[in-house]
Amino acid sequence: MMNGEGHGRTERILVAVGASPSSANLVHWAARFARMRDAECLALYVDSGAALGPEGRRRLDDNLCLARTLGARVEVLPGGDLAKSILDAAREKGVFLIVVGRSGLSRPRLFPKTITVSDRIVREAGAIAVAVVQDRDAPPVPPSTVPANGPRGTLRELWIARFARIAAAAALFAGLIIIGYSIAPIITYRGVALVYLAAILGLSFFANPGTVALCALVSALALNFFFIPPRYTFSIGEPADWLLFGVYFLVAFVTGGLVARLRSREKLLAQRQRAASFLLEAAEKLAPCSSAAEAAATAASLAIGYFGLPVFVFADESGGADAVGEADGVGEADGVLVRGGASTDEMFTAAARRAFTGGIDESAGPDGARLRAIPSSGGDRAGVVIGIELPEGRVWTVSDDELISSLGKTLALIIERERSEEASRRSSLELGSQRLAKVLLDSVSHEMRTPLTTITGSLSALRDDALAERPDARKAILEGALDASASLNRIVEDILSAGRIESGMLKLKREATDPADIVESAVEESRSSLGDRDLSIRLPAVPRPAVLDGALVSRMVANLLRNAGKYSWPGAPVELALAEEGAELIIRVVDAGPGVDREREATLFEKFKKSEGRSKGGLGLGLAICKGIAEAHGGSISAYSGTGTFTVEARFPGCVEEEA
Repeated sequence: MMNGEGHGRTERILVAVGASPSSANLVHWAARFARMRDAECLALYVDSGAALGPEGRRRLDDNLCLARTLGARVEVLPGGDLAKSILDAAREKGVFLIVVGRSGLSRPRLFPKTITVSDRIVREAGAIAVAVVQDRDAPPVPPSTVPANGPRGTLRELWIARFARIAAAAALFAGLIIIGYSIAPIITYRGVALVYLAAILGLSFFANPGTVALCALVSALALNFFFIPPRYTFSIGEPADWLLFGVYFLVAFVTGGLVARLRSREKLLAQRQRAASFLLEAAEKLAPCSSAAEAAATAASLAIGYFGLPVFVFADESGGADAVGEADGVGEADGVLVRGGASTDEMFTAAARRAFTGGIDESAGPDGARLRAIPSSGGDRAGVVIGIELPEGRVWTVSDDELISSLGKTLALIIERERSEEASRRSSLELGSQRLAKVLLDSVSHEMRTPLTTITGSLSALRDDALAERPDARKAILEGALDASASLNRIVEDILSAGRIESGMLKLKREATDPADIVESAVEESRSSLGDRDLSIRLPAVPRPAVLDGALVSRMVANLLRNAGKYSWPGAPVELALAEEGAELIIRVVDAGPGVDREREATLFEKFKKSEGRSKGGLGLGLAICKGIAEAHGGSISAYSGTGTFTVEARFPGCVEEEA
């Protein structure tokens, strides 16, 4: 039947799901109707904290899994009043239709006439439409025998605790009867009624509302039987005593029940607060994690601390069963598996695979325990399975499932974030590589064009027979071609050297070398770049041999001299100085030029860096190669500007041989 109108409201349907076999039909009905209306379907389970038996637990898992499979969004809310919780959720979510089954009683009554949860929802829904779907084949599900919001523990422990409370209540009333007999002559039976009322109020702080209501009724009958005249009968003689009996029962029943309900709600709020604090802590601790392994280990530690049970966490970017690996171990898995005191790898991987493919999975674990695996997902790919090893008889609620699922979703989102950041980094690197390749290609093509043009022009000129009679001109053309070839060779060498330095393939041939030989070779190689500049050379009076790769260091010095020739003022002098400080060799090249800004000194030795505003040619690899050669020897290189000067200093520690 339908109640209310859904037109003009948000297209969202809420279906109430429980452990009843008929819930599957409800989910199918709601999903079909949602598809017809192109509406969102919301499957809601209200968890009162009551424990379900194994069969009820399995049915509830199947129903929630079915809802997810059919595209519904599953939510679990804690609450003691089923009808009120469903209506509150419907109003909060903007639902236009509530789908419920023909349910059992909303609460037990003392009279034959009863009201069901579905009746209450229909009566109190207001403008929200309600569809009550009858399943005649499904037997009613009896209410749980475990108190709502009761303590965690095994079923046996919960039953023992329940009977212990009943026994304690019986002992309390037996004691009160004895006390009543002792004080009745002093305070009369009306005073005894006040003592009984105080006992009921005290009991409401420890018992559930049903127990308090029963004790209120029993205490009223005991007061009537043992103390209200005529005693030892259930009859009441005086109208005032009728009033006393009625008011006592009403006050005890209502006040005790209210206190018990307030205590129950306080426990429920405490549970919500604890769960919220747990998820907040999880978010704070998972956020800084930089890898799936670290995040999975953190999540396992958090779950162990909260539930006090063995935990396993499987995290994988692909979020599929194929990533779990074979059941013979986790060695072939593509994801990350973290064990938190739980059982064997075979059980983990098998449970994780089933959870990925079929939803929540519960299987037999070691020593009679149950292995419960709850899957979660985040983003487009990342998948997580968190498993709990439940001891025999341990109560596990749907709220616990949702808490684990929320933790798993947070973990999956962290992994997805890391995957996205890694993909972004790779994309940036690829883009940078493409730009670098373009810069390199443009620079190489530009730098090679000049010497190639010179060589081509020289060869073309040499074809002229008239040059045979002009040896001086022929010699000049050949020298120009040779210089262009040397320049071309340097370009190729710079590119190859930069590649070897970048890949770590630069090999040193260390041997005792005379610093004067290094200077002589470098000056000879860079003479053409210095032009008419005066080059002053300062060496130690008696230079000691240095153990280093003489060819590479000579090339480094030649690069520094060529750089000075390019960027110093025309005709300005250049100084090359070698010094020794203990076992350290220091090489300085000083030129008189504009220098560089302090901001650019830090990036001066990076690849493809050129002086701004002064196009002098070159690939921008010279100083980068100098840095690579110095660092390959375990040394360093730096540059700084002075007043009208620019200095590059390279240090080679431990290279100079000690004097005998």
